[in-house]
Amino acid sequence: MAELMQHMRRWYGKLLGLTIFGAVLRVCHLGSNSYWLDEAISVLIARLRVPLIVSNAGRSSHPGLYYLLLHYWLRLGTAEAWTRAVSAFWGILTVPAVFVLGASLFNRKVALLASLMLALAPFHVAYSQETRMYTQLTFLSVVTLICFYRAKMTGASSWWVAMGFITATAAATHLFASLILAAMNVYVLFCRREARIKMLLIDLAALIVVAPHLSNMLGSAEYRVGGLRPLVGKSRPSLLFPLTAIHLLLTGYSIGPRLMPVALFCTLAIFTVTIWEVGRAIRCRSEGWRSLLLLSLVVGITLLGPFTLAQIQPIFLPERTLLIALPSMVLLISWGICEVRRKTPLPALGIGLILVMVLSLWGYYMDPDFQKPPMREAAALVQNGFEEGDAVLHTSDGSYLPFLIYLGDSDNFLLRGDPDPRKSEAVYRMWGGELVQKGDLRDRFERLWLIVALDHSIEFQQQALAWFEARHPSLERYDVGGIGVYLLDLTTTQVDR
Repeated sequence: MAELMQHMRRWYGKLLGLTIFGAVLRVCHLGSNSYWLDEAISVLIARLRVPLIVSNAGRSSHPGLYYLLLHYWLRLGTAEAWTRAVSAFWGILTVPAVFVLGASLFNRKVALLASLMLALAPFHVAYSQETRMYTQLTFLSVVTLICFYRAKMTGASSWWVAMGFITATAAATHLFASLILAAMNVYVLFCRREARIKMLLIDLAALIVVAPHLSNMLGSAEYRVGGLRPLVGKSRPSLLFPLTAIHLLLTGYSIGPRLMPVALFCTLAIFTVTIWEVGRAIRCRSEGWRSLLLLSLVVGITLLGPFTLAQIQPIFLPERTLLIALPSMVLLISWGICEVRRKTPLPALGIGLILVMVLSLWGYYMDPDFQKPPMREAAALVQNGFEEGDAVLHTSDGSYLPFLIYLGDSDNFLLRGDPDPRKSEAVYRMWGGELVQKGDLRDRFERLWLIVALDHSIEFQQQALAWFEARHPSLERYDVGGIGVYLLDLTTTQVDR
């Protein structure tokens, strides 16, 4: 008995160490970057009154649970590190959750390696430092799979009830929780037919939870302003999207160009060999094949489901929405490294993948090319030089929405005419903003701080900048990490001169 207790303490001591290690990576530099567009949207929605959040007044494509949590969290603090702590919390918890899932499906050795890989995964670290709902959804997805495994192994109603609650919570966080639910439904259809009624009830519970949001979103959507993202997009993703998504999920976006070929080779090679071995184990009905099938369904449906839909009807499909596939991916890879008995290149590729993850993390923390746009610094520059009679005008909501947070009640405006606006004018007004035409500010203000952040609609923004510079003399010009800040004199025009 004493030997068993010592064995358990050794395993859980390692898990505790990995969890602390993952926490350090996710807390380090948590507040060093400014808010960017999506984070600003999260904060602005969370600042609204609860009824407005519930009714989706901010026209978000995502259900409101994350925004409600952030709403109450913001009552305790508003700094970037504080608001991102919610995502960091869920990201940290996912490390031990993956261990529990791996130990349930396979064994502790596989579970520990998978937890290490998730703790190191640069993409997961990055979105653990983002004021968005993706790590919350990922954690809930892992817990859903744990409950599903326990429910199908024990048949206990309590596990099915727990699974139903967690699944409904995930559905209230992000629409792509449906992908995990779809994977479990397919699994039940082929391997656990006796559980079909219970799965149907869970499906119904998730649908009931998300139905009001879907109804509200579809009923009030403005197709011109992206009101149905991610349900509506302008172009189909590349046929290589599933491969690039695998690469990004495993190694992140902060690999330098010189190392990119090595990173691509490591990620695609280890994933390909893993899928080959997983397929072989499932065909041969090897030990643990049902667990492999479940994880394969999660990865396959998450990566290929939205991609296939986007080929039929273009949808907005960034890789971050597929983060829920990462825990299952690292569990499959860890199984391949630890459990495949015949000689394969997986152990060597696994070492290579971990080294690439470490190098990518270095780039994420240290390389300024991979940092978020310095909106906070640009706003501080404007605030320090701001005088009575000044106004701030943005050519893009990519800078406008963060400035609404950083500049507070200053005269802050957004230029009309963006061919690809992210929100409707009613939403901007609700957040305290105002849209204006090019010449509207001349009679109201003496100087204009023109902010040009070329994040999208680049031609429109460049034309707007040229229009203002052709008509008003420039007093000062700054480049703040790629954000153009132009101070113009509105009291005279180039024609007057």
